[in-house]
Amino acid sequence: MPFRLLRLLPGLAALLPITGCGDFGRVTQGTVDPAYRPETVSAGTAEHGMPVRIHGAIDGFAPDRLSGMVLDSLRRSTGGIGLRFTTADVPPGRLGDYRTVFVFNPAAGMTDGDVCAGRFPGTKPSASEITVRAALCWGGKNLTGAMGFMNADAARDARRFDRFLRDIGHALFPRSNPDR
Repeated sequence: MPFRLLRLLPGLAALLPITGCGDFGRVTQGTVDPAYRPETVSAGTAEHGMPVRIHGAIDGFAPDRLSGMVLDSLRRSTGGIGLRFTTADVPPGRLGDYRTVFVFNPAAGMTDGDVCAGRFPGTKPSASEITVRAALCWGGKNLTGAMGFMNADAARDARRFDRFLRDIGHALFPRSNPDR
């Protein structure tokens, strides 16, 4: 009997990628500025927390629900850096004005620099795909950025959408600066 089971294992293993995969979207990390240091970002936001600003919308997601999902996903994607995220208005920390900005379904051509400078030329809701441009900002400058794309139907699955947002969080808050 055990021999028969061993013969089945390769066939079962071949099925795992088919059944285990899901559409979790795709995320691309933008440029990481040489000034980015996780320990400095953590120290700079320790007093009041890291403000998170959310612009744009997704069909079928109430603004409060979307904000809650973004905050929860960020908290779980940046574990080793020690950041507290908040949507409350907080004053700049002692090391400057750090904030994280998410723009859902941004207008074409929007850059991370536009996001950090507060230039939002509008959003373009789409029924088929969700686009997210996110940036970690320090004053008007972007330290890191990420761009994500996800099928709108897949985003209705809370587990998949959470994974997508966590992937964006990982891209925004790398544990080290690859350019250093």
